[in-house]
Amino acid sequence: MCKRRLLTTLNTIQRMGEKEQDLHWIYMLRLANGSYYTGYTNDLDRRFRAHRSGRGAKITRSFAPVSVAACWKLHASRGMAMRVEAWIKAGTREAKQELIDHPETLAELLRRRGWEEPIEPVRPPPLIPPPSY
Repeated sequence: MCKRRLLTTLNTIQRMGEKEQDLHWIYMLRLANGSYYTGYTNDLDRRFRAHRSGRGAKITRSFAPVSVAACWKLHASRGMAMRVEAWIKAGTREAKQELIDHPETLAELLRRRGWEEPIEPVRPPPLIPPPSY
């Protein structure tokens, strides 16, 4: 990364404020083949658009997302968001279905594992339609 661009990026981060820097989203998509995809992002709208346009994860290029199954707002570092994502991905289909059916339980499950950062379930936004060509 060139020095000028790096300085611009660092200045932007400094202006954002601590709360915005630490806001991440964990989300679960229901795919066309009936499976679930779990991911994290700091920009939910941009990430959904990427999945729908074929620029997202490899599996969402093969099996298009049909709905947002669940999503959570997480006030934590990127590393912590990645840990939550990995923990959900490692779960069974039944465990994932339980989180989708009762998204409020994720905070309690994480607290039992020593999690202290705030996490809140958010009503899933409607999935952004695929681009028309």
